[in-house]
Amino acid sequence: MIHSLIRRVYRIVSAPPITIGSLLALASPAPSPAQFADSLTVRHAGGMVYMIEGAGDIIGVSIGPDGLLLVDNGFPETVNALRTTLKELGAASPRYIVNTHWHHAGANEAFGHESVIIAHQNVRERLSDTSLMYGQPVPPQPPVALPQITFTDSLRLYFNGEEIRLLHLPRAHTDSDIAVFFTKSNVVQLGDVFVTLIPVTDYTSGGRLLALLSSIDELLAWIPRDATIIPGHGHLATYDDLQSYRDMLGDMVAHVRARRAAQIPLEQMVEEGVPSQWRHWLRLLPEEFVIRNFYEGLVLDER
Repeated sequence: MIHSLIRRVYRIVSAPPITIGSLLALASPAPSPAQFADSLTVRHAGGMVYMIEGAGDIIGVSIGPDGLLLVDNGFPETVNALRTTLKELGAASPRYIVNTHWHHAGANEAFGHESVIIAHQNVRERLSDTSLMYGQPVPPQPPVALPQITFTDSLRLYFNGEEIRLLHLPRAHTDSDIAVFFTKSNVVQLGDVFVTLIPVTDYTSGGRLLALLSSIDELLAWIPRDATIIPGHGHLATYDDLQSYRDMLGDMVAHVRARRAAQIPLEQMVEEGVPSQWRHWLRLLPEEFVIRNFYEGLVLDER
């Protein structure tokens, strides 16, 4: 497995095809020493909903009389640790798994024979055929890994005593992103549309930078101000955290747009790096990759 790819992703676009398990590192913008932990950490988010850390991707779980529902399922390397954690939470396997986007479908194959997988239609289409993740080809996944229930705009589930709303966010981080609203628990899970660091948009998966910005604006209008937010990567967050993320994202877009308007060459922008006020959002991301990603996003949005 190539878990360090994200630190060099901008150098590997010509690499040969690899498995989805190897490419999942690209969907983890800030690997940490605990990313592939032997044991996972469970934190209460609100109501019936908890957040599981340590599996690469953040996992949400609804726990109640109907059983377990997972939102995302982590990396293949952490399936055994996740199963141990789920047993401690009261069930050997989840009844349902929701994928927030196709990057976060890495452990679908491990659970597909025992759980019903739900996702946007574009998740199934991308997993069914060779697709690009940050420019890297990912081969088709086996039928057991494909979502059995898909939707295009929105879907409502009724599970563990609450309505769970799934809402598509078109062409944001990818073209398959959804927001998951646990309405009674007052928890929202956003996948990689919201990460507590500078985001990197996957344009080869249909994502668009300005559409991501618009999606955040819409979410700020929809999400209750007292809600708890589960990100795709990072820490348990609040509405104010999402607003700060939007401010950073908007300023980063404005910065790169202004430098382009001043006809500053890309290589000079790369040398200048991320403005100092936003560098603490980088975590382990290389500045060069971030600047190139924003630059490419603006070029695509101007076509």
